[in-house]
Amino acid sequence: MKLEYTLLLSLSTLCLAANPDAPRQGVIGAQKLATAADCSGPVGFSATGTLRVHSTGLISYRNTLVDRGVGFSRETGEFTVHCPGIYHIAFAAYGKNPGTRVMLKKRGANKESSWVDVASAGGDKSAGGSNQVLLELEVGDQTAVWLASGDIATPHDTAQPSTTFTAFRIAKKN
Repeated sequence: MKLEYTLLLSLSTLCLAANPDAPRQGVIGAQKLATAADCSGPVGFSATGTLRVHSTGLISYRNTLVDRGVGFSRETGEFTVHCPGIYHIAFAAYGKNPGTRVMLKKRGANKESSWVDVASAGGDKSAGGSNQVLLELEVGDQTAVWLASGDIATPHDTAQPSTTFTAFRIAKKN
């Protein structure tokens, strides 16, 4: 059973990391993965430091500090929900110059095919910023952070990361 779970987790990570730039209609097998995952325990992740900014602006992360549950890919920067509920999401990014802004976006599994803006941080006169929201997320929904304008202060930083993306479930869906 543990080998099957590890294989399933590896395959889902590879599928998510294959092409973060192409839009997807939904997550195949997300319901099965939600059943296989232990959704009764804590679910959350925390990532820091920019690994790269994809051509679409999607930010991927250098380090994963915590990864409890399934669904987060630091390589693509996307979080795919396998355990539904209400999630607290926090994100931050800081740039070298004023005008740096990042955007948290959400894409529903079967509701829409494009990403929808949820909240931003930073702007014209600031070199980035931070924000946090509560979102009710269903199986297959995705969230991620994009660089909307400007630049990231230290894209390959290790000692003092200038980007963070954190989410944890605060309430399970009944």
